[in-house]
Amino acid sequence: MDSLSHLLALLAPRCEVNLHCRFGGRWQAGHEQMRSGVVPWHFVLRGEGRLTVGRQTRQMRAGDVILLPHGSPHLMESLVEWGADSARRPPL
Repeated sequence: MDSLSHLLALLAPRCEVNLHCRFGGRWQAGHEQMRSGVVPWHFVLRGEGRLTVGRQTRQMRAGDVILLPHGSPHLMESLVEWGADSARRPPL
């Protein structure tokens, strides 16, 4: 058994899917700081969007798996521009 496999066996991580979202048009989903030991993850099945963690923003596409090992607050949203009402976007 290689070192990584041995470490994973010792840690015995568990995975839980608690939400399957289907977004279209202009959308956004904010996530607060998670408690210690929880690693939120997202899998983009179709389409694309934008992920913002702190001051960094990256584009997401179908097939991307996003892991946030520190449970950081983050915002996922459509690539559709918000226009003049952008001040109403929720804070992170």
